[in-house]
Amino acid sequence: MYQSWLQDQEDQNKLYKDFAVFLGSFTNWEMAQKISKEDDIESSDEDFEKSTENVKKISEIIEQRKVIQSKEVNLHRRRRKVVN
Repeated sequence: MYQSWLQDQEDQNKLYKDFAVFLGSFTNWEMAQKISKEDDIESSDEDFEKSTENVKKISEIIEQRKVIQSKEVNLHRRRRKVVN
């Protein structure tokens, strides 16, 4: 039973790793290829800082888009007339 659970956990972790490599391949194709070929990954502090900045920029862009979309929805919304 424990071995089955452990295998499930390893499969789930591999799925997460593969998905992370897939997402990272859009911004840094060479690093994604390197990660997918190697099990042990080494990166410098500069690489880590660059990746962190990219993630922050992407999250800011997503938040800006959400604000713009919510404003557009409110512009096209009709208001009901209150009849007494």
